[in-house]
Amino acid sequence: MKRNNWLIACSFLTLAILACGQSGSPTPTAYVAPTATAVPPTSVPEVPSATGSPTESSAEPSAEPTAPPVQPTAPSPTVPPTSETGGAPQILSFTADPTSIVQGDEVTFSWEATGGTEAWIQWTDNSGMLATISVDPDGGSETFAPVDALVNLLVQNSVGADSVTIELDIACAYAWAAPLADNPPSTRCPSEAQVGAAAQQPFENGFMVWFGPTNAIYVFYNQDAVGLPNRYRVFPDAFVEGDPESDPAIVPPAGLYQPVRGFGLLWRTQPEVRDLLGWATAPEAGFDTWLQYYAEQAMHVSANMLQGIDGTIYQLSNVDSGWRAYAP
Repeated sequence: MKRNNWLIACSFLTLAILACGQSGSPTPTAYVAPTATAVPPTSVPEVPSATGSPTESSAEPSAEPTAPPVQPTAPSPTVPPTSETGGAPQILSFTADPTSIVQGDEVTFSWEATGGTEAWIQWTDNSGMLATISVDPDGGSETFAPVDALVNLLVQNSVGADSVTIELDIACAYAWAAPLADNPPSTRCPSEAQVGAAAQQPFENGFMVWFGPTNAIYVFYNQDAVGLPNRYRVFPDAFVEGDPESDPAIVPPAGLYQPVRGFGLLWRTQPEVRDLLGWATAPEAGFDTWLQYYAEQAMHVSANMLQGIDGTIYQLSNVDSGWRAYAP
């Protein structure tokens, strides 16, 4: 124990000697400043005291506050579009008086609508084209004679359109010719049938029919004559009583005939007719017949029906000038 006390005393003496300089003031040692290092502040959470209040060393609140819970909202009720809200127009009513007519009778159409800026009444006319009347989009009435059973009202604006179609019961003003009564070529109404005197003559490559009510000559070319499906042409009958009935300078081959009167004049003055038909194979013969016209809803389907001398009914297309024996 005494040794230890001695060692401690020596240590204190040594420190006292080192602390003294020649002049009695301390001699400083060299100092190297440590490199400054930025240390980010440590976020110290707030520690509540025992009483629940923060202590003096409490840190600032967190930078990310907790969002409050989102409360669900009730869906908005659906509002039907109207003219006030900018929706499509609506037809409230569209009527016809009467709804059953005979072709050619007039019908009064009445309507009421909302929200429209433009309106039309539409139907198909006799030529198969769409007929249109511009009308008041809010309502009104129009009177006319429709030729088609379906009549449509169309009301529109910049958003959309509404339409309603009325179907009428239209009875035909004219009946089909008796041979077509049981098998008409169309469900649409025909024109009034023309009935009268006629004449027909056969040729090597077709035949001619003169139809008295229109004073016209129908020239029928067979397919072999024209290199195409059967074709026909219609010419006015230019023969006048007192004109030469034939040309004595034209001598037909044995068993064949030069046509006379209206057929002969056309045959002699129209090279196409003479070249394509050839010679007549028998004299012309008179009979009574009929001609009746009809048209479908499209312009490309319209025709005349003509009955020949032997009872054959010929269907003559007004579009491509083709003909065929009608066989329903």
